[in-house]
Amino acid sequence: MQDFMMGLDWSVPVADLKRSVMEAVQDYSDNNVLSAKDGRHLCLAAEETMEMLSLLKDRRPGKLCIVPDENGVVLRLTTDSYPGGDHLSEQVDFEKEQGVTGKLRLIYECGFEGLEKNASSAEEIGVRKAEPSDLKAMGLDSSSEAYVWSLQSYNITVFDHTIEDDAKEWLEISHSILANLSDDIRLFVFPDKTELNVRLSIGQEGGTGEYAISHEFDALRKLPVFKTPFQVKMIQLIYGGLVRKQKSKPGLEIKKFTVPTGHSKKGQITVLEYRPESVSADSPAVIFYHGGADLFPALPYHYKLSEKIATKAGCRVFLTMQDLAPKYNPPIQILEGIDIYRYLFENEEHKVSPDKVAVMGDSSGGTLAAAVALLARDGMVPLPKGQLLLYPSLDMRYNTPSMKKYTDVPIINTEAINSYRNIVHSDWSFGNKYYMSPAEAKTFEGLCDTYVETTEFDPLHDEGVEYAKKLKAAGVNVILNETKGTVHSFDMADNSSIVEAAVESRVEFLNKLFHD
Repeated sequence: MQDFMMGLDWSVPVADLKRSVMEAVQDYSDNNVLSAKDGRHLCLAAEETMEMLSLLKDRRPGKLCIVPDENGVVLRLTTDSYPGGDHLSEQVDFEKEQGVTGKLRLIYECGFEGLEKNASSAEEIGVRKAEPSDLKAMGLDSSSEAYVWSLQSYNITVFDHTIEDDAKEWLEISHSILANLSDDIRLFVFPDKTELNVRLSIGQEGGTGEYAISHEFDALRKLPVFKTPFQVKMIQLIYGGLVRKQKSKPGLEIKKFTVPTGHSKKGQITVLEYRPESVSADSPAVIFYHGGADLFPALPYHYKLSEKIATKAGCRVFLTMQDLAPKYNPPIQILEGIDIYRYLFENEEHKVSPDKVAVMGDSSGGTLAAAVALLARDGMVPLPKGQLLLYPSLDMRYNTPSMKKYTDVPIINTEAINSYRNIVHSDWSFGNKYYMSPAEAKTFEGLCDTYVETTEFDPLHDEGVEYAKKLKAAGVNVILNETKGTVHSFDMADNSSIVEAAVESRVEFLNKLFHD
């Protein structure tokens, strides 16, 4: 792709300038043969940028550039410095402007001088003095003095808020086209100029078409790979409240209760119990630790899977709502998982016994299930009858062939996993004492019967296969189900014969476990 540059002359009518910019960006897209989706995203980002500039109280001359790099393109807008307005003698309320573009406009209008006078207030939305490394990363003079705001820094400041309207702030900025389309936004405010950089993953989509992914998962191909702090927080907000909406239905009782735990700052963890009306209150039980890289809450498919397992296996399912990173980082989730496991044994109301219980987890929930089983083997709690590990994350060394191969597959790929590692700050001062990396256990002898299920086009594929081999070598009864044509979290797909076959395999394992 070629560089693009266009001067911004605000002496012409605003509508004419916007039109000429959009025509030039569309020509750039056509000349570089961008896909329809990439071209649309680039035009939308340019359009919102121009809209923001047109609303400024003091429009400054400048230039709009598109600069290709190894990760896509950077939409770069450079303007002369903004001297600020009459409000500089007062304290500026950066929170009064809603959404990303509103806050960007206010930062523009403050200029360098205004940010100096309102440094503490600006810091509340992520504005800080730029480090040389910040400038160097964007190809700018690292010796310059500047303030910098970035979407990531704004995400972090909101992440750290504990105020009641935290969700409201996130839902407001979710409406920004720039925030949703871009990998990151950085605004540098110098004494003599202002530079906005919007990074877009243009031309980085391809790859998934070369894999023989079943057409049953075509809908999953279209889902974005959520990996930025902004996207993580949005998923937490969108789906975090689903647990409150779960209600009993004909033939299936769904009951919510809390488990006390000293490992959560909240002092308790929510658990849902799924019990078919046809089974007794002391029927076999599955403790289901949901996945999501320790970052995402239980998603709709976790609730559906709990219903399927409970109904088809004729057992109770306890779906746990462990705390989420980055506010609560591992091994907190594992310690909470142990507390829930122990509570269900010790609390007579739930009537869970070791010979009638299995632990289950998908993805990072598989880490929890495997860790609980290992800790139970070590004597921390009674050993479960079995464990089901669905496309599990088991080896924190991240050096398997599949981890290196599947960099561009849907749902979860290597790039996303690397992003999660930068967001989740695991406490490794314990070493592997709590089995945050189950594959690195010194021995696997004495573990319960195990069902391991892998997905084919998944960076975590090899971890599951290798874990099954290690357990078999240690004399553990293991079933390894390597599903074909599948992607990570394929349980999300509706009307899939492959999903139903996998569910039947899991149920068959449970039936043999509890009734043979």
